[in-house]
Amino acid sequence: MARPKSKSLRKKRINFFVDPKEYEVLQKNALDKGRNIPTFCREMTLSVGHEKPMDNTIASATNFHELKIEIARLGNNLNQIARRMNMNEMYDSDVERIHQVLDYLVELKRKS
Repeated sequence: MARPKSKSLRKKRINFFVDPKEYEVLQKNALDKGRNIPTFCREMTLSVGHEKPMDNTIASATNFHELKIEIARLGNNLNQIARRMNMNEMYDSDVERIHQVLDYLVELKRKS
């Protein structure tokens, strides 16, 4: 016997992969809301002002963009320092900038 045709308007399929830890988080959050995983994902994706399930990651496009800009600034500073070093024109202010950049990189690594 043939399977009856679905009357659902949902004709498009979206697939994505998650690691086991992410799957556990999805499953727990879906169960907490009384939903299955596909329904939970659909509701979270399509709802306005939904909670972010993993706030501790760099999931926000704004945060990622800001981080990209900050890394570009650090790269520019390092390029300027390298140019001066290659021209044998190092000053105390350059050494101070090197220390500032290194301290900032250590802080970024600690936060990630």
